[in-house]
Amino acid sequence: MNANNAHDGIEPSAATGVNEAISLSSSQLITTAAEDAESHDISAKKKTSEVVFFYDSEDQEISENVTILIFGKNIAYIKYEVFKGLYRLREVDMSASLALETIGEDAFSLCSALSVVKWAPNLKTIGDCAFWECTKLQNVDWSEAHALETIGKCAFAGCKALSVVTWAPNLKTIGDCAFWECTKLQDVDWSEAHALETIGEDVFAYCGALSVVTWAPNVKTIGRRAFYKCTELQNVDLKEAQALETIEDTAFAYCSALSVVKWAPNVKTIGRRAFSFCTKLQDVDWSEAHGLETIGKDAFYRCSALSVVKWAPNLKSIARRAFSFCTKLQDVDWSEAHALETIGKEAFYRCSALSVIKCAPNLKTIGDGAFRRCTGLQDVDLSEAHALETIGEWAFLKCSALSVVRCAPNLKTIGDGAFQECTELQDVDLSKAHALESIGKEAFAYCKALSVVKWAPNLKTIGDCAFWECTKLQDVNWTKAHALETIGEWAFAYCSALSVVTWAPNVKTIGRRAFYKCIKLQNVDLSEAHALEIIEDTAFAYCSALSVVKWAPNVKTIGRRAFSFCTKLQDVDWSEAHALETIEEGAFLKCSALSVVKWAPNIKSIGNCAFQECTKRQDVMIPSIYHWFVRKLPFF
Repeated sequence: MNANNAHDGIEPSAATGVNEAISLSSSQLITTAAEDAESHDISAKKKTSEVVFFYDSEDQEISENVTILIFGKNIAYIKYEVFKGLYRLREVDMSASLALETIGEDAFSLCSALSVVKWAPNLKTIGDCAFWECTKLQNVDWSEAHALETIGKCAFAGCKALSVVTWAPNLKTIGDCAFWECTKLQDVDWSEAHALETIGEDVFAYCGALSVVTWAPNVKTIGRRAFYKCTELQNVDLKEAQALETIEDTAFAYCSALSVVKWAPNVKTIGRRAFSFCTKLQDVDWSEAHGLETIGKDAFYRCSALSVVKWAPNLKSIARRAFSFCTKLQDVDWSEAHALETIGKEAFYRCSALSVIKCAPNLKTIGDGAFRRCTGLQDVDLSEAHALETIGEWAFLKCSALSVVRCAPNLKTIGDGAFQECTELQDVDLSKAHALESIGKEAFAYCKALSVVKWAPNLKTIGDCAFWECTKLQDVNWTKAHALETIGEWAFAYCSALSVVTWAPNVKTIGRRAFYKCIKLQNVDLSEAHALEIIEDTAFAYCSALSVVKWAPNVKTIGRRAFSFCTKLQDVDWSEAHALETIEEGAFLKCSALSVVKWAPNIKSIGNCAFQECTKRQDVMIPSIYHWFVRKLPFF
């Protein structure tokens, strides 16, 4: 443009350095002679001079002093970084550029004075970082941009003055971080954005003023961290988002003001940490969310105000730590959740107010630590959970108020530490659990109120320390536990009230320290335990009230210190123990009341100190077939 094209009295600005720039005084009006500029009315009532640039060719050079940029009608594409960093640019007018379809990457990034943009009517794509950190841009109106389909990654990230966006009706995709840290944006209304399907990752992350979102009806995916740390967002109403299927990881994490969520009926997946640290969220109602199948890992982690959850009828799995530290959650009722099969590890860890669980009928697995440290949990009724096969390790560890457990009929495994330190648990009835084969290590250890256990008929293994220090357990009756073969190490150690044990007929092994320091145990009758072969080391050591033992006919080995310090044991009769071959070191050490020993006919080995300090022994009858001499024998 030259002086002849300009309005009378206007001189070209020497400061621009290019012939397309014009300097305007505060009281002048510019009209260009170029055909494409005739429709523009550029106000010249400015307090300072303006430098206007008419852009109608991609080859033009652009001065850094430009303040107003007007696009010609034939511009179809704005190149990469072409206007980047024009720090004085205040206004961009593309409204007459009918051919313009694409704004390239970083095209206007770091234009820190840009406050007004008039959009091309046929614009389709805004590229990545196109308006990144345009910190004075306040209003974006795409209501007439009917062709706009895509907003690229970081397109408006860091536009900290942006408070209003009017959305294009045919917009399909908002790219990752598109409005990241637009800290003054308060309202997002997609009610007319019927084509919108994808909200990318981090799109509105750190939009600290965002309080209202009206959702597009056809949106399918809310991306990872899409609304991360939108700390003023209070209400998320997705019930009209009929097409929504996925809420991705951390989508609403740390939305600390969020108190109400209304769920999309067809949502299938809630991702990892999707609503974690939403500390004001009180109520989750999925009763109408028929499409919901999966709740991801940590999805509601530390939602400390959450008190009520109504479960989706077709929910299949709850992932690890999904509701852990939801300290006000009181009731979990899965009785109508017919599709629920899996509760993940630590899913409800430290839900300290949780008092009642009603199990899903088709639940198969309760994961490791699923209800660990739910200190308010009182009653666990699994009796209707016909599909339940596994209670994982530490599943109910330290549920210190738990007093009643009703077992699932088809339960196969109780994992290690499953009910450890449930200090109020009094009664465990496994008699209906016909499929139960294994009780894991420490499964009921330190259940100090446990007084009654009814055993599963097909139980095979009781793991190490399974009932360690159950100090009120008085009676163990395995007469109907025909499948029981192994009693693990320390299984009933320190069960200080245990006085009676009736043995399973097919038990093969009594493990190391299995009944260690059961100080009230008086009688051990193994005569019907025909399969018993090994009594392992210190199995009954320090059973200080034990006075009578009737031996299994097929026992082969009595382990090291197996009955040591049984100070009331008076009589040992192995005359019918035809299979007994080995008595190991210290087996009856310091059995100070032992006076009579009748030896097994086929005994082969007696270990060192086997009967040392049995101070009352009077009669030791050794079969004549042995070539031993009764004089200072090493086992005495």
